[in-house]
Formats: sequence, structure tokens, C-alpha cells
Amino acid sequence: MNYVFAMIGEFGYEVLNWHGVVRKWATYNKKDGDTVTICSRNGLELFYDFADNYVNLSQFDSFNKTIADVFDAYIVPNGDVETLPRKEWIIKRNGQHIDDIKTDVINHVNDIIPGEKRFVWSCDFEEINGFHFGKQQLVYGGIYDPELIYRGEFGSPLRIEENLYNEINLDSFITEVKEKIQKNVSINLNEPFILTQTAFRKGYELRSTVKIDHDTLFDELNKKYPILFLDFNSGRKLDSFSKFNDYETYSTDNLKEQLVLMKLSKYNILTSEGDYRSHFYLPCFVGKDSHVIAANDIMSRLSATSCDFYNQYVFTFGGQIKNYVYEDVINNLEEFYGVFE
Repeated sequence: MNYVFAMIGEFGYEVLNWHGVVRKWATYNKKDGDTVTICSRNGLELFYDFADNYVNLSQFDSFNKTIADVFDAYIVPNGDVETLPRKEWIIKRNGQHIDDIKTDVINHVNDIIPGEKRFVWSCDFEEINGFHFGKQQLVYGGIYDPELIYRGEFGSPLRIEENLYNEINLDSFITEVKEKIQKNVSINLNEPFILTQTAFRKGYELRSTVKIDHDTLFDELNKKYPILFLDFNSGRKLDSFSKFNDYETYSTDNLKEQLVLMKLSKYNILTSEGDYRSHFYLPCFVGKDSHVIAANDIMSRLSATSCDFYNQYVFTFGGQIKNYVYEDVINNLEEFYGVFE
């Protein structure tokens, strides 16, 4: 059987859950003659080293024009999300836009892989050999609650016991990618440096209105180590992005480059406005600590307070998430700088 697993939702839900379930399922259930094909966004093949085939969904307009949401994708048919206030969005999760993604994926997979296939979609619920895939695993007490992925306990709807995680191996391309980046930055990547990435997402700003003063945050720290500011944009509609102004930056849409810089850096100091963002998890997947700075109202949410659980059961490769409340950091900068000796 050719198994095809398609993830059309959010990056964070893929790296914390979906890819871990697929990995563990394949480890225990893939038989001789079976193949596993992964369909996901650009660059995520690094998380699926066990797969036989990888289909980049970012090649399809049907995928890029949708907005990632947990394990699903939605559209806003009543206006332009760039100008329409979020409170006025009419969010449509089911319909033609999902059918279009499925059609593109099925046609493409049929062109490259012969034989019988079983498609497993993140936007649908399916149980295979006791493993649970898709969004309906986040129904608890009859209520759909996407934040249940962050419940720090075994037997929760996340079912972390069904997940298997490992460190991403960069050895085959780290030298080549490093040399490419070095040609475009003045910072010597062979010497200690700090990598900084932030995150914004259109329409989600009002979840926290605190603005981070990166000048104050990094001015003195820059005297200890050079800081490379990373601009990142996946290219998918309304994904979170990183953008710095008035700094030397390196811009990429490439997860390989992002992870190589995180691996090479002495420290990863990551910020966000509006929400607890998925880029916070990435350094841990290459064995590096992730020093996270976000406002107090963000750090009080389940997505942040569950990090102790993830540090214990997911990020076991040497890197851990270390959270810092922005307001406390700004009021005690010398104490914060002391962490980075």
C-alpha cells in the first residue's frame, strides 16, 4: 500500500504533533512493499527523513491562497484580509478550497506514484492501527478546542504517546548552506554570534498589543556578540513572518537556511508579537536552546505554559525552550544579559 499523508494546516501543529504521529506510525506499521509519501509545505521534508517521497504543497496555488489554521485551512470569502478588520472576517473552513487542494494533491501523486493509495488528510479525522490523525482529535467534552494540543499530560487529546520525535540532521548540507549565507552577511559565521528572529501575523496583532523595542533589547547585547537578524517569509497567505528594519538582516524563505543559522549560532534569541509563535520550537529540533521573549499576556497562555511538558517529552536532543517575560527583561536588562556570557 502507498500511504499518502497530507498536512495542510499550521506549521506549529505539524512540528509538535502531525509529523510525530506519522513518524511513529511508520516506525511500527509500515510493511515490506509499503511506501510513505508526505505532502507538506516547502522545506518541511527535513522533518520526514523516514519518508519515501515528499510532495511540496507550496507549488500549488490552491494551497498558497488558503490560510493555515491548526490542522485545517480556511478562506475569507467576504473581503481582503489585508484590509478587512479581523473581527469582520467570515471564516470558511469547508468547501471548494479544500476540494481544490485535495484534487491537486491526488492528481500530482497519481502522476508520480503507481498503484493503490490511501490518502490521510490533516483536515479530516482518521484512525489507523490505533493512531489518530487530523483535527477531530482536538475535540474534548464535545467541544472543538485547538489549544488542547498544549495540554501537558498523557492521555490528553494531543496523545503525545502516539508521537515520535528526533533531532534534524543537517550534516549533508550544512557546509554548503553556510558558505552561501556567508557570502551575503558581514558577520563571521565561524565565530560566536547571536541569531534573532521575530514574528508577526496579520489579523492576530490584537491578541497582545505589546510592541517589542528591539533597539533597547539588543543594543548592549550587540557589544558582547554580533547579532544576525533573520527575516523570514514562507510565502503562504497570512503565515507569520519575521521582518526587521534598520538592521543588517539575512532574508530567506528556506527552512534549511533558517535551521543552519540556528545550529551555527551561539545563542538563539527569538521574539514575537501577538502570540506564542512556532519558530520558537525550531532551535530545539537542531539541539540548541531557544531563548524566547514575549509579552506577559502571551507567556500566560497555554501555548507558553506547556513548554515544561514539551521540554521533558519532546525536546530531548539537548536544546530546550527558555521563556522570558518581555516586561521583566526590559526592567532588568543587566540580569538578562548575564545569561549570555
